[in-house]
Amino acid sequence: MDISEIVPDVQDRMFVTGMTESGKTTLILRIIYALEEEGDNLIVIIDSDHMWEYQKRTKLKYKPHIPIEVKNAGQLVNETSGTFIYRAKYPALYDKQVKLILEWAMTRTNVTIVIDEISDFAKNNLILEILGRVIKQGRKLNVRLIMGTQRPATIPVICITESKVFAVFQLSRKEDRERMASDVNPDFAVMMTGHDFMIFKRKWKEPIVIRQ
Repeated sequence: MDISEIVPDVQDRMFVTGMTESGKTTLILRIIYALEEEGDNLIVIIDSDHMWEYQKRTKLKYKPHIPIEVKNAGQLVNETSGTFIYRAKYPALYDKQVKLILEWAMTRTNVTIVIDEISDFAKNNLILEILGRVIKQGRKLNVRLIMGTQRPATIPVICITESKVFAVFQLSRKEDRERMASDVNPDFAVMMTGHDFMIFKRKWKEPIVIRQ
């Protein structure tokens, strides 16, 4: 399957899950590169684990590109294209700049937001209010959202139910697989191995397994 076939549309939410070193972040990066190649895309990565630049430099061979680092939402106001990264301060859930960036996205429109560890901003029934708005209302404003997590069992249900495209890598915890199986498709109860993953879109009958 070509990467372009799983790049979410501008109105879509994509949910990518998998344990550490499973390939989750690599897939998200490849999707970002595909969007960059389309041109005129404005992409903002919210990095709560401070790992993205390190991964791009040392592990990935797709492109030598490194996103432009920003320290606050104000630096994004006049941007019309490009890939930017904001490294959230701990605890990320209470970082005011994250709130301001998401508010900017909802007024800017036609922007892609990438949050690789969504659990830093949404756990159980607690979710950053503006993030909840982006998830539920952002599609009307062409705010594409790509969410990644290692532990899908711990996040609010809207992160999953509002998503249209899913990529599920290896999940060692049974409760994580069961969450994906019950909320999305029963085939997700099967644990993937290595860097293989299942891709699924709403209205498909079953996921497609991608062997790597």
